[in-house]
Amino acid sequence: MSQAVRILIASTDKNSTAFFLELEEQNPRHQIVRLCETISDMNSAIPEVFPDIVLISLDLLHSGNWSLLTELKTFFPTLKIIVFSSDRSPVFLKTALNAGANGFFSAGNDVGELIDLIDLVLHGPPR
Repeated sequence: MSQAVRILIASTDKNSTAFFLELEEQNPRHQIVRLCETISDMNSAIPEVFPDIVLISLDLLHSGNWSLLTELKTFFPTLKIIVFSSDRSPVFLKTALNAGANGFFSAGNDVGELIDLIDLVLHGPPR
C-alpha cells in the first residue's frame, strides 16, 4: 500500500475546508495533517507537519501576498503548492503559476478533479 499524501490546507473559508475534508473521506490515501486559517499559522505548521502538498486559498494571497509562494519554494523546494479559488479568472491562474504554484483549482469542480490534480502535481502526467 502506498504512503498517504500529507496535505496542509490554508484557508479562511469554512466551505472550502468542508470540501477538502470530503477529499479525505473519498480518498483515504490523502491525509489532511493541518488546517490553518492564517499565513502565520501555515508558516509555522509546514516545518512541524512536513506536508507533501499545501492547498492555499486565494483569499490568503489577495492582499499582495503572491511573493509568499516564491518564499515557500525557496525555504521548502520540494513542497508542492496548489492555489484554490472560487474565481475562475485566467489572470489568477497565470499569477499563481508565475508566483510558484504547481497547480490551480477552481471551486465548483468536483473532488475527483482535485484528486487528479494532486496526483498530477505530485507524480507528473501519466506515461
